[in-house]
Amino acid sequence: MWDHSPLAADFAVDAAGAAFPHLAAEQVTPGFLAGGEPIGLLVISHVLNELTAAELLAVRGLTARAAAILWVEPGTNEASRALIEVREQLRERFHIVAPCTHQQNCGLLAPKNARHWCHHFADPPPAIFGDYTWVKFGRRARIDLRSLPYSFLALAREASPSAEAGQARVIGRPRAYKGFARVLSCDGAGVDELMVQKRDAPELFKDLRDPTGALLYRWRREGDRILDGEKATR
Repeated sequence: MWDHSPLAADFAVDAAGAAFPHLAAEQVTPGFLAGGEPIGLLVISHVLNELTAAELLAVRGLTARAAAILWVEPGTNEASRALIEVREQLRERFHIVAPCTHQQNCGLLAPKNARHWCHHFADPPPAIFGDYTWVKFGRRARIDLRSLPYSFLALAREASPSAEAGQARVIGRPRAYKGFARVLSCDGAGVDELMVQKRDAPELFKDLRDPTGALLYRWRREGDRILDGEKATR
């Protein structure tokens, strides 16, 4: 593990050891970072909006040594768009595991999708809502602790089981209204804004109104209208 802050790196090593006792976690040396030793899983987190161009170039150099990559960034427009650039640079050398259900060009690069970005939401640990320190932090930082937006990219050298043809992932959150819902749907054909009416697919509408788990679906659609659908798995 490596971080600009030795305290952060120490904390990460200790936390990883406590959560995964059989995991050999340690801080890496500058020599390792500058060397050519193979890397199994390369985990990169929250760097695109913090590092200089030269430092980012060095980080991207590490990807050439990795067998797999998990890259996580904030769920902002700027960070997401920067991560899409990384995706496009690496997709010829890596198999895209997630969030994409396909290996094609990113559909968000289409002019019609210029106002959108690829982001998702994680559920925060329930314990923080009973911890005044976290509540106080959220107020001071003006952060909504009820949702954690993030962007991510999972890549592997070896092709993993791919999503079946026709699977789509909902970007962001479904937007439910009275009698209908809208989703930003991503699949191999591109990224489209779709609508499902409650009367057409009541069970699907119910699932989109209160979504849980990965937002992967198989749609039956007619143009931009979803006629029916079901949850899908990778």
